[in-house]
Amino acid sequence: MTTSVLARDVGKEANFYITGTDLSVRVRIMDTKVAWGEIRYLVVPLAGAGNAWVTALKLRFGED
Repeated sequence: MTTSVLARDVGKEANFYITGTDLSVRVRIMDTKVAWGEIRYLVVPLAGAGNAWVTALKLRFGED
């Protein structure tokens, strides 16, 4: 995946699924990168505070 393709995701909303639980958090994508061949997103919650780099596998776009 190219940088320009990943940049299109910045500003989008997604659900972040927390491993080992049934919990998901609605987040906004703030930045993207590829690290060690893995796509990662910097996300911030729509409610609450903080941010985290997460793998693309833990995000689902287009779900409410």
